[in-house]
Amino acid sequence: NIICTAPGLLSMLGSGMLSRADTAGIFLTAREGRVPPSVRMLACAMGSLPKTIVLLHVKFANTPFVPEGDRYSFEALDVDLGLYSITMSFGYAEPLTATRFDVHATLGRIAKDKVKLHPALASLVPAATSRRAFTQEGNLSGTLMEEVEGPAIEGEDDPEGEPQHAQVRVTYVATQKTFAPDSARHSLSKLRVRLYSHIVSSGRPSL
Repeated sequence: NIICTAPGLLSMLGSGMLSRADTAGIFLTAREGRVPPSVRMLACAMGSLPKTIVLLHVKFANTPFVPEGDRYSFEALDVDLGLYSITMSFGYAEPLTATRFDVHATLGRIAKDKVKLHPALASLVPAATSRRAFTQEGNLSGTLMEEVEGPAIEGEDDPEGEPQHAQVRVTYVATQKTFAPDSARHSLSKLRVRLYSHIVSSGRPSL
């Protein structure tokens, strides 16, 4: 249970009890700044954790839309141990499109902004091409993983002329029991969306 909190995870990582794989792990968490159960499950099953760990929380605000300038918050919990926390915010009435809710692309933009101060995030900077593969890990019950290739080899240039970093695997990990839809929850949010949609559809242009 020591890995349930950020200080506990930092203590475990600093103790050297776990090996660190040369990968980047994006762990979705239901609570901002909270270490999800998937981190503990991976540490117990594999005896190791990714070299770069990002605790990602996606939340929906009580406003219809969130300005792009307020889209995310970023915190480096420990640069030396490679632990970061990112929270993405969306308005409850924002359209559910693949472009707007492309978490990987948004993380890539965040990493590109922060990579000079935090080189560990280089693997999240988008490359010209990427390969995705979804896998269901049988030995990690209730966990869904998505693997995404990182950028090309260091020294090569991307189309914008910026140097690329060494290719590192990026894995997204979500605890299914936490993120599975539940029809009995968020009824108030559904009501807000319906009300806002009704207001928009019933609106009249000004005379």
